[in-house]
Amino acid sequence: MNAIYQAIGISKQSFHQQMNLGMKQMEERQQLRPLIAQIRSNHPRMSAREIYQLMHPEHIGRDRFIAFCFENGYKLERKNDYLIHYGPKDFHQLKQMTQKAVDRYNLYRPHKSLNGVAPGAFEELLTKRTLNRESAT
Repeated sequence: MNAIYQAIGISKQSFHQQMNLGMKQMEERQQLRPLIAQIRSNHPRMSAREIYQLMHPEHIGRDRFIAFCFENGYKLERKNDYLIHYGPKDFHQLKQMTQKAVDRYNLYRPHKSLNGVAPGAFEELLTKRTLNRESAT
């Protein structure tokens, strides 16, 4: 057996440490599967990154966790609902469609950074607050 270890260039101790580490990681990932499945069943549109932030497992990093989710069928396809996927007939129509998509994204589509509020509505709230403060002084 020692000849095999020498032939592949690792020590017996290193080989067994790697085996034990691999087994430990496999057991930890086996424990993750039912937890991810439960979270996904309660929140079917939650992405792998959001699940990671919710669970924040100590033994696996974010990127490896996301790859693990994808490998196990928990990949969530995001769609860009602000884009219309059919071809314009000419450059003028392309400009119109692009402007419409940009306006929809910037004014009406809820943004996570604004706590789920559309930018147009957020701007109205901000304007109202500013006017209320100015009228109070």
